[in-house]
Amino acid sequence: MSHAMNYGALLTLTMAAGMAIAGPIGSSQPVYTTGHAGWVDATPTGDTTPLPPVAEMERPNRRAHPPIDQIPPMPLSHVLDMPPLTADVGEGAPVFFDVDTREERIVQLPASQSRATSGGGSGFNGADLAVSNDDGISRSFGTMTEVNPGDFPWRMNVKLVMRFVDEGGTDRFFVASGSMADAETVLTAGHCVYAHSPNGIAINDWAADIWVYPGWDGVGSADEFSGNFGEAHSTGLGSWTGWVNNASFENDLGFIRVNRAVGMLTGWYGWWWGGDCASVQSRTYNVGSYPAEGCGISGLHNGRDQYYWWGTYDSCPGQQLQTTTTPGCFTAQWGGMSGGGSYFIDGGSRNVHSVISNSNNSTFARHVKQWEGWSDYRVDFVNGSRGSTFDLQALQARYTDSTPTAGQTITGEFDAPNPTNANPGSATYTFRHYLSSNDLISSFDTLLGGSWVYTYDYAAMQNVHINSGSVTIPIGTPSGSYYIGVEFDPATDAVDSNDNTAGWDSFPVTVSGVADLVANSLSAPSGTFNPGESFVISYNVNNQGGDSSNAVGLDVRASLNTIISTGDVQIGQFNYAGLSGNSTLANSVVVTLPPTMAPGTYYIGLIASASDDVNNGNNSTFDAIPITVAECVADFAPAYGVLDFDDVLAFLTAFGSQSSTADLAPPFGTFDFDDILRFLTSFGAGCP
Repeated sequence: MSHAMNYGALLTLTMAAGMAIAGPIGSSQPVYTTGHAGWVDATPTGDTTPLPPVAEMERPNRRAHPPIDQIPPMPLSHVLDMPPLTADVGEGAPVFFDVDTREERIVQLPASQSRATSGGGSGFNGADLAVSNDDGISRSFGTMTEVNPGDFPWRMNVKLVMRFVDEGGTDRFFVASGSMADAETVLTAGHCVYAHSPNGIAINDWAADIWVYPGWDGVGSADEFSGNFGEAHSTGLGSWTGWVNNASFENDLGFIRVNRAVGMLTGWYGWWWGGDCASVQSRTYNVGSYPAEGCGISGLHNGRDQYYWWGTYDSCPGQQLQTTTTPGCFTAQWGGMSGGGSYFIDGGSRNVHSVISNSNNSTFARHVKQWEGWSDYRVDFVNGSRGSTFDLQALQARYTDSTPTAGQTITGEFDAPNPTNANPGSATYTFRHYLSSNDLISSFDTLLGGSWVYTYDYAAMQNVHINSGSVTIPIGTPSGSYYIGVEFDPATDAVDSNDNTAGWDSFPVTVSGVADLVANSLSAPSGTFNPGESFVISYNVNNQGGDSSNAVGLDVRASLNTIISTGDVQIGQFNYAGLSGNSTLANSVVVTLPPTMAPGTYYIGLIASASDDVNNGNNSTFDAIPITVAECVADFAPAYGVLDFDDVLAFLTAFGSQSSTADLAPPFGTFDFDDILRFLTSFGAGCP
């Protein structure tokens, strides 16, 4: 999936009914619902006042790991024979680990009343309610096939990056696989959440951090990340005492609770537990994972590609499902695949039954099967991830243009899921768009327009896609890289930390800045002036664009009306170097009326220009109080307004050369005594 969305598909209002998902048959765990999806249009309120700034939230441990493709795989346990059973699979208890507090506790579940031998529940196909039959082919496990991880259902498979701290205090990073089990829950192997001694390294502890990348597309590093669905970070981990205490492969299962409801976008798998070997062998199973271990001479596994493996199991030793493999990069099970979910298709539901656990990288692969007690724990763990308090999240903000020009209007959309078990009833929700220099959107950023609202009756576990209307990139935005996203009003719900888009959920844009000169004001003295006379004006011109302009010209004109144009009398021309973005040019200069200027009432104005100015409609201004230009026929020479011998000499010179300036009386075009008489009369009267 790319950052751009298909807008055509969003023009139709679509609502999908939710699916009721119960716990195992006879379980006393609560029933919970999943996966409604809806589309609504938001409307602007006209409010352009931003909220007071709130503390900007930083996501802890965000991307604090080496480049993903440089991290070694969590090794599959290389076993020659079936690992011995350390306890009956029905014994032991689930364990929960709080990543933040580093506290571990045994989870007490009600005793199951089920007499069933198997059971499970359906999943959710994602925000777009995708349908695919690409993984419905029936054949035996053979050669793996590379898939597009952004497509359904492969996007529900995840790449894991785990950070453990060994007994010597050294960070140890590994990569592995998993599958989405709910909006904020991932199913994986126990050895991916609690490590004993991978590659002989003594750890014997829970992961310090796990980063989850659903549908990872092979792109990523410690500094930046772009991918199909971004990342989520662990907040809680789960496993079983049989694995944590005894390293029993019979209990090699794990859960990851994450801080972002990415499953509302990708969807998640259903699940299945139990079942006898005959029922298992009657089904075709499908596995998606990220092999990352070197595989012999060819060494083809790079850890960046997701592969699909499918077929039937050959045997069911203990709590595990086993398939016979052949040596080879794409015909055997390798490190990095740990935790990948193996599912079968029942009707429209893809139900994960087992998880990749161990192999000998050659002739067999084993997947640990989920059992009833683990299924009970699943319901408890998932409900803990969801919580019962209403909590909207802002996800996947996308806009119609990733390379807008400053001043351009673009249209946006985002997902606003309620990934909780709360059912709040109909309410009105307020959000705002922001332009930011980083991908963490907050009210510290540049507000784009005002507030937007929509009214919706959220159900539990419901995703709503918001057509959030149009926003304009501010004309003063300099060229550069930015992010656009949304933030809900703090009063929206009880949890503010995820009300804003961050990381992959914010939309990266490259803005082309512009220069836009605006002639703000001009001030000229009032009164009466003679042709040729000079006076001082003051002006204010700014570049409201974000980028510097080319050379600026200021053309000062005297106009008989308030429309200043190049057809008016020019009384000054001033040139300057380019004007920086969002800066002002204010100055006072001397202008001069032409000596031949006709008498009358004039408005003094200016026209600003630059070759790269994007808008010429705001380039002129004028002083609303006009000046009067008087008629003083004899004022031929400086100082203008004063009649002296210089004026006489200038007139006689012009008369002798038959200059039109000396043609003062009819018949015009003839230089005679009438012209001289007109000059002498004016000279005797003096200038006004």
